[in-house]
Amino acid sequence: MNNCKSEMTLVQIASCLLLVFTSAVSVLAQSYAERMDNARSMRLSGHVEEAMEIYSVILNDNPRDVDALVGRAYCLLRDSEKLDAALSDFQKVVVLTPRYVDAYIGCAIVLRRNGDWEGAEQILLKCEKECSDDVKKLRYLAESAWREGQFVIARRLDTQYGLEKNRSLLPYPSRVSVGSSRAWLEWGDDWHSEDVGVSHRPRPDISLQAGYEHCRRYGQDDWIADIGAGYRHSYRTSLSWAGAFSDNSGFLAKQKHRFSIDRKILKRTSIEAGAGFGNYGEHWSRRGIFQTEQRAGNFYGRYRLDAGKDTHDETVATHTFAVGYDKELRYSLMLSYSDGEETVEIARNDNFEFRNDTVDTFYARLGFYFRETEGFYLGLLRESRNGQLFRKGINVSLFKRF
Repeated sequence: MNNCKSEMTLVQIASCLLLVFTSAVSVLAQSYAERMDNARSMRLSGHVEEAMEIYSVILNDNPRDVDALVGRAYCLLRDSEKLDAALSDFQKVVVLTPRYVDAYIGCAIVLRRNGDWEGAEQILLKCEKECSDDVKKLRYLAESAWREGQFVIARRLDTQYGLEKNRSLLPYPSRVSVGSSRAWLEWGDDWHSEDVGVSHRPRPDISLQAGYEHCRRYGQDDWIADIGAGYRHSYRTSLSWAGAFSDNSGFLAKQKHRFSIDRKILKRTSIEAGAGFGNYGEHWSRRGIFQTEQRAGNFYGRYRLDAGKDTHDETVATHTFAVGYDKELRYSLMLSYSDGEETVEIARNDNFEFRNDTVDTFYARLGFYFRETEGFYLGLLRESRNGQLFRKGINVSLFKRF
């Protein structure tokens, strides 16, 4: 009888211990899931440091936790000086879990930001090979390839495996902006304008834009309507066209057109070539365009040449030099100087003309994001003609993405 009671007691104790152990495991598992969800929410909302702390605690307990490694790496991507650390985390996950698509995408992001577009393309092709038997992963890879500018891969994957249902390639495909500019001429007249513009990207490789601007110069009111379109064939090559149309009331061109092709030739170097045409009633101006840009991290330098014939068939050329710094979705700064020859295309009734003027222009622009979807640009301009101050100006533009 005592033996029976002892056996019952041992069974009860074992059951209790098992229950306690199961509950503890359940609590720990729930705690891990909650911490991961919390870290992800913080990361997506911009609270990167708080998310990093959670991921670091999890990785201290388990350095091979691939989800935490990927989460931490995406946090590191927010800082351009920590791209190497982010790449290291992504590469660890690729080794540990060769079919983890987000890890390959993370590697591609780092390589793209470092200017290695070919390396980014190769890592996505490696992911495609590893996941060749999983259509769902390949559709997700296609969606990511679109976002990363790997359009050739994205189009092919869409054709082969179809589209993921209800996919959204761009979180904010549309943008609207309103702006105002004012310039003070040294001899007293004021130039001012107000503008509104909208743009839309139905796909990452296609962009459309339209705008309207009202100008008042020399006591005359003019308006300009702008339209344009762009197409990116691949990460290397893109095409664009922009058109402007006005009422030709005596100051602006009746219409202008600009065509260009942009091509990346090295990791951080791109060149653009094109042509610009302006119609001023009876005559056209014809100018060629050449531009090259060199990037180094968040910094860039740019040179542009516009040269050709004006409506008087006189040879004119403008050289523009610019340097800038971009902090993605935070702020940007650009400084430029241009030196060129210019003639007024339309002779006004009071015979006010600038023939063969040498025009020197200094321009500074600051861009700032209040949040991911909203921000402003502030520009300051100083222009001299034939060595004498001609005008000073300021322009402000507010924008919202949606």
